[in-house]
Amino acid sequence: MSQSLRDLLVDIETNIRNGERALAKAKLSKIEVKKIPRELRAQAAQASRRAGLADFAIRILHPLVRQESAVSSSPPSDIELSEYAASLMSIGALEEAKNLLNSIRKSESAEPLLFSAFCHIYEWNYEAAIPLFEKFLKINKAPYQILVAKLNLAAALIVEERSKEALILLKELEGEARSQNLSQLLINTLEVSAQAALFSGKIEEATNYLKEAELFHASSADP
Repeated sequence: MSQSLRDLLVDIETNIRNGERALAKAKLSKIEVKKIPRELRAQAAQASRRAGLADFAIRILHPLVRQESAVSSSPPSDIELSEYAASLMSIGALEEAKNLLNSIRKSESAEPLLFSAFCHIYEWNYEAAIPLFEKFLKINKAPYQILVAKLNLAAALIVEERSKEALILLKELEGEARSQNLSQLLINTLEVSAQAALFSGKIEEATNYLKEAELFHASSADP
């Protein structure tokens, strides 16, 4: 069961990165929470949240965080707590998410930094988010998470009128997304690049970015 579920979660991750959220949701809907082993719960919750199923992610992790079942034989890890907080954010429970993240911010894990930065984004406090994204990028080792953090850092820099710095990150991201065939990341990068161009008064360039993003979106969208 663990191996087949592990393989399924890898497939779902690929679907999410390709912008196939409906397909990812369909696969996740067939998973029974009680059959998810402890070692895969954080991964399953992350996939669920990113596919737009934050409620399902909370159901997966709630027994661990609240120590309410046999599956929670040991205290929740920082990654499990971080994922639970991220899912709370996704359903609008921002204060609860912030309190949870603040309780683990001093850990050596990178995830609390990333999700704390997202909390600031939810509150429109881009200035406070920027140093957290930068610190996360210095200590995190997961390649895809690095790309996601760079994209969000670029978006925050644009709002803070630091478009030149943002454009440097966005050019790097565009190259990485194209070379790795990361459809959803490329679409998002092109859209944020359009914002940077607009902030710089480059209307035609912004329009071209949006047109290309729309083309990729149409070719990668769920049927």
